[in-house]
Amino acid sequence: MIPAIPGYSVEAWKSFVFNPGRLRRMQEGAGIILDFLQLVLGQGLLASELLSEDNLKELSTRLVDTQIPGAARKIKSFARYELNPETLPMFRFELRYLGNLAHMLMGFEQLSLSAKLQVWQICGGLISKELVLNQPGVNDRWVTKSVVVAREDGLVTRKTWFYGTHTLMWAFTLDYSFGTQPLPEGNKVGDTFNGTAKFYPGLLPGRILFTEKAEDSGVYRTPDVMRFEDIARLKLGVARLAAHDPLFHEYPVLMDKIILASNNGQFYLVDVNNEFLPLITVEKRGYGSKDDAWERFADAGGHPVSLWIMVSQGQFILI
Repeated sequence: MIPAIPGYSVEAWKSFVFNPGRLRRMQEGAGIILDFLQLVLGQGLLASELLSEDNLKELSTRLVDTQIPGAARKIKSFARYELNPETLPMFRFELRYLGNLAHMLMGFEQLSLSAKLQVWQICGGLISKELVLNQPGVNDRWVTKSVVVAREDGLVTRKTWFYGTHTLMWAFTLDYSFGTQPLPEGNKVGDTFNGTAKFYPGLLPGRILFTEKAEDSGVYRTPDVMRFEDIARLKLGVARLAAHDPLFHEYPVLMDKIILASNNGQFYLVDVNNEFLPLITVEKRGYGSKDDAWERFADAGGHPVSLWIMVSQGQFILI
């Protein structure tokens, strides 16, 4: 079952107005993306000269002019990576993502309101904070699990993931700054606090705003998470997520009765059917770190446990 967004009601957003002028510009950008993808895939991804740094910068500039800054930054970021068999899965995922975004923009009027709101936000369209804060929220004791700061062309973005210890919910905040402007004060990994999370509209629960960090009321919503006991069902669940939200980038799922195994520093999940799934680990603090994986491996001691996994860009990360 696809988790619902807590407190989200389509009725509450029916009066939202999408700027028609901006939408037309974004649809022009969608056409540029689709033409680019057709040329790249026609040449063959590994052989395509269209992924050169100069071409990517030129395309990025054109997309900024059509008011799709997120897509522009994503395309420009490709220049940081060498295209080879190792990075090929990442390129495929991101190009598929851009294709889905472009097709949804071109068919914007046929989308559900939830999908329209999702696309609008991804393209940089504004959603009033007041509208978000007017929605019912989720009260919990939250733990800060990850803080990732990215910089691109004068824009600094901070994505912070939180875990609700009673509701078992995951949610994230996004903060931005431009130029030399500092980011607003944020949380550090390991910080815990009581608070109410108000969710942005869309197709999947994810981005939130916190209201004042209120005292613990002791009243929590029923957990509503995606959980699986074997890898085959996990992969089927991920496919359903992608069908429900073609733009989903990362999403947490819970694996029950799973064994965490290691071989030559590579970590795997092993299920009751002896199927295995490789995990991605990274050299950083927060979720997905090798140090955290080794600690979990030692604690589990080869016994079946419950583990949270982040599905990210088609890969699986221990969180």
